[in-house]
Amino acid sequence: MQRANQFLALVLAAILAMSALASISIPAPIALPAFADEHDDDGDAESEDDDSNESEDEAGEQEDESETKLKPHGDGIEIEIERTDLGLANGLYNVTFSCTSPSISKGFDGAFEVEDGEGEFEVHIALENGTYTGCKVMVDEPVMTLASFELFKVSQETKDRNDEHDDDSERVKEHRKERAENAESKVRQIRERIANAQAASPGPVARGMNYTLTASETDEAAQDVSVDLDLVTWKSTHAIAIMAIVGGEVEVDDKDYTVVIGYAIYSLRHDATRISALAVDDATGDVVKLTLRGGAAEDSEFPDAVGESIDLLFEGSSGPHKNRIGGVELSLDGTLKAV
Repeated sequence: MQRANQFLALVLAAILAMSALASISIPAPIALPAFADEHDDDGDAESEDDDSNESEDEAGEQEDESETKLKPHGDGIEIEIERTDLGLANGLYNVTFSCTSPSISKGFDGAFEVEDGEGEFEVHIALENGTYTGCKVMVDEPVMTLASFELFKVSQETKDRNDEHDDDSERVKEHRKERAENAESKVRQIRERIANAQAASPGPVARGMNYTLTASETDEAAQDVSVDLDLVTWKSTHAIAIMAIVGGEVEVDDKDYTVVIGYAIYSLRHDATRISALAVDDATGDVVKLTLRGGAAEDSEFPDAVGESIDLLFEGSSGPHKNRIGGVELSLDGTLKAV
């Protein structure tokens, strides 16, 4: 009887052990089929190599989705960057181009646009002739390297004046065309975003209203300046109205700029405004920043109906908040009008 009980106990233990083993799932990486044919080692090795190559090809395809181009020209370089592997929120980011030798650093405010994790940066940078090493394109905040270039050269061959003039004219025309097409595309995208956006805190100014800002130098100025901007309201609260700049032109003496994109914030309580935009030098293709800080007379009514307007004065700023375009300081009288 005792032996029978021991035998039953052993059988029960075996059943429990088999049940426990059956409940354990075998990890996927264990290649059990590899043992089906003990004499096909070479075939298995080739299969593993194929899998490895396929993984590398897939990784390469993913990397190829991002693209970086640097094209030297006689007067500088063209940089085009497309990144698809970003973890940045949608918006515009400040970018810095820098080199270790020679030591240079050039900033481009709001020049890197990110949407749905994909970002684009395109710029023409004027550089002196020479060899450049240790160059990088970086997002200022959060700090992120978009591209790096170990070495490139900038040189300009001596040409006949007429040929040089013709080449420059063609280059300028082509560059203007590219900038115009890019600007039109960005303007369309911004207008669509404004039309589809839902203001978090609707205020007194209706979304989608069109405005124009026209301004010129004050009587005391020694230069001839005119500013014409097209704006569209995005949203407002009881404190501020936020507008997108979707185009415009700036003339400073004999220089012409095309305004591509920007924003304007107007304080409804303090009758003050801040404007920041990116513009393209029509002659060189360089991207410059337009910054304006000003205000209206106290207790001015913000124009919220077609035909209404307010007068603005842009002067008196200092430090990094000066009224200027590129390196030229401005002092302007202007009018903001609902159209």
